[in-house]
Amino acid sequence: MGREESEQLIKFQDALLDSDLFNQVRRLVVTGSGEPLAGRVYFDLFGKIDRRKHPDLKITLRTNGLLLTPDNWEKLKPIHYAVDKISISIDAAAEETYRALRRGGDFETLLHNLAFLEGIKKKNGFKIGMNFVVQEQNFKEMPEFVKLAKRYRSDEVAF
Repeated sequence: MGREESEQLIKFQDALLDSDLFNQVRRLVVTGSGEPLAGRVYFDLFGKIDRRKHPDLKITLRTNGLLLTPDNWEKLKPIHYAVDKISISIDAAAEETYRALRRGGDFETLLHNLAFLEGIKKKNGFKIGMNFVVQEQNFKEMPEFVKLAKRYRSDEVAF
């Protein structure tokens, strides 16, 4: 996404946040065409969500998990109160399959971030969901994926 496009989206988000419509929103599902935590547009939005104006807001973050590091979690502090679910798209239980299906992804980084999320989920009150798009290359890993989800205390698995 280019700078001009980002600026337009931020202006749209600002107008939406100031509207009566956003005051009626009870659930915000954050996803992107790509990774929502990769660009400044969503971080800008998160920084502007006001707990006093939207105390009942619930947020689901849909992510590939690679950027859910301790540093980025800290940057999300304004919305910690509202995040009640983090939904992570993984699609594999083995590193080799993950590399093939999630080009550019790093399985070790993912596992490290899953361990971090597992460690903070109870304190922060969110649930973890793990997603697996069934494909010819990965369907045999479904039982192992369930074990992976259990290891990191995922609250749900979606196939």
